[in-house]
Amino acid sequence: ILAFAGPQFGALASKANNDIVNEYGVSDIWICAVIIFVVFMAIAIISALCIDYKPGGSDKFTRRIWFWVSAFLATSVNYSYLKFIWMSDIKDQALAMVHGGNLTNKLADHLAMLSSQLIYSTIAILVGFIVLGWILSTICKRSKLGTWF
Repeated sequence: ILAFAGPQFGALASKANNDIVNEYGVSDIWICAVIIFVVFMAIAIISALCIDYKPGGSDKFTRRIWFWVSAFLATSVNYSYLKFIWMSDIKDQALAMVHGGNLTNKLADHLAMLSSQLIYSTIAILVGFIVLGWILSTICKRSKLGTWF
């Protein structure tokens, strides 16, 4: 029976794989990462500006902690959302479209590439937080943002 269904199955599997490969791309991962970066950097800036000056410099420590908490949350949210929601949705669709759960090499390679881009985007968010935080801290030395580093 499978020998007769081979060519039709191959055409259907190829179409399903191409649909998934074309629908989910690397740009989706990076757009999501940029949005998460901007939101959490805005939270870090707003929280730094909302913390009042205190004698003894404890306000500087609090601003610095909020900056690093925002950086940690941004990387965690990015990785968690993309890995456990976005990637699992892609894998579920791929397995549902491909008969018997067998992925073709092209689709398996695409999923592996998306997984590596997920890790790269998470690292880029952390590096972006450090670089932009340092730049803002250097430019705004006499403001509340100047206490991040």
